[in-house]
Amino acid sequence: MPQFAPNPMALPALAHDDREFLLSIYSSLRIALDRLPVRLVPILGDAHLGNVFITSDGALWNDFEDACLGPREWDIGFLSAPELTAFEPLNRDALVELGYLRSLCVSVWCWALADIPEKRDAAEDHLGYLREWASSGRLA
Repeated sequence: MPQFAPNPMALPALAHDDREFLLSIYSSLRIALDRLPVRLVPILGDAHLGNVFITSDGALWNDFEDACLGPREWDIGFLSAPELTAFEPLNRDALVELGYLRSLCVSVWCWALADIPEKRDAAEDHLGYLREWASSGRLA
């Protein structure tokens, strides 16, 4: 994952301590993911049920602005455990870490839209989820 220089003026609704926490989560996830052997393949990058049309010929993906090379676990992390079996073999460790990274991304995106009550609620929910994970001792 690329390095970035956080802008202290970005996300004005995000408290300083929460910003520092999210930056620490990002750093921890970078370390954990850099240690994992992942195979890069073409991925949609924003795979979820809202971005797929079910047609008579099967599933048809749309919304390709996030398409890139990445671990396939990124695209299938939203699936349930029984649904994931169709994609074996999987890197389960990558699936877990990428799930936390997805939550981090959603939190930051929602903080950018925090003037919309539903987005602020989602931002706070994801922040709480990440805090719970960090306090569980499973953080890298």
